[in-house]
Amino acid sequence: MSVATQQLSGDDARMAVLRALGLAGLSTSVPPCPALCAEALRAALWSYWGATAKPVYITRLINAAARTLLPWQEKLGEDDERLSQQLRNMLQEMEVIGDVAALPNGRWSPTPPRIVHVPAISRWLLLGGPPSRDLPTQVGAAVERIGVARLLRLPPGEIDLAVDEVPEREWLRAPTESLDVWGSAVLDRSALTPAGEIDIEVYAPAAAHPAATQFDRWKLPTAKLADGCYLARMRTRRGVRAHYIVQLVGGRAIAAGPPLLGDGDVRRLQYALDLLAHNPVRVTGTRQRDCWTFKLQSALPRAEHRLLLALGREQTPVDGKYYPRCWVIPSSYAPRAEKALRDLGISIEVHELPEGTV
Repeated sequence: MSVATQQLSGDDARMAVLRALGLAGLSTSVPPCPALCAEALRAALWSYWGATAKPVYITRLINAAARTLLPWQEKLGEDDERLSQQLRNMLQEMEVIGDVAALPNGRWSPTPPRIVHVPAISRWLLLGGPPSRDLPTQVGAAVERIGVARLLRLPPGEIDLAVDEVPEREWLRAPTESLDVWGSAVLDRSALTPAGEIDIEVYAPAAAHPAATQFDRWKLPTAKLADGCYLARMRTRRGVRAHYIVQLVGGRAIAAGPPLLGDGDVRRLQYALDLLAHNPVRVTGTRQRDCWTFKLQSALPRAEHRLLLALGREQTPVDGKYYPRCWVIPSSYAPRAEKALRDLGISIEVHELPEGTV
């Protein structure tokens, strides 16, 4: 007896994949959205991990997720490289928020399931654990997807979700002090020792014009700069930038030492120095009915980058340049993002986009 087979159309195949991933409510848009890429990666990682209980090599993981997304590749009509790069970018974003773990030698593993309560938006960030297709029905129904993140609209107790809860500040891993206090402390507590001749640039926001990006606030040390402590950078033999705190006198570094950053990072210190110099960087915020777009010409510190990845999505310039970076945040979450930016001392110029404008 012969069995009749019917070939699925492209849209039907894409819809079948969405249902299999627990994403029946998503659009079959092309190229695949970040939420779909993230779910394909979660499903592939979880499958390999469940079968072997071993970390998964990145090439195997990317190839498995790409196979899941074959119906989208067919519609794109391009080679696999574009989709593979998109998946790698999404995997890195998932690692930043703590959804997956990057291990040595290019291997990856799931992280333990846990939630982060973000009170300002009345949501719970769901991290780690199984892909959406394996979540209990009541948990899956409460999931809201923003970029690569999964947010719960209901408290875990109401949907019988028993996992560890991590405080928002612990998840962000940001210093507890205000930015100016923390920045001043980094300059004061870094141990400096006499320095010989060193080839450096120093971060000097007080000597930059008000509209300058952080890239343009790095200066060669000269006698025109006021004496004092500065953040400095120099290139090593391997081409990597090393950062120091240096003491300048007459435009010459007489002492230097590594910055003691604690839970912060060099980028956070740059924002702190901007604030202390009363010369904040500028950001444009465009408000629409459903979302805000924040246009940045300088990168964010780790903690704020992590937060904005959970609240929205990052758009890169279509011309291939690195800047500006545009963050698109749903209107209901935008006040939390705006506060995070203002807490960095950033000056935000807000514009209203007329209704119906694209």
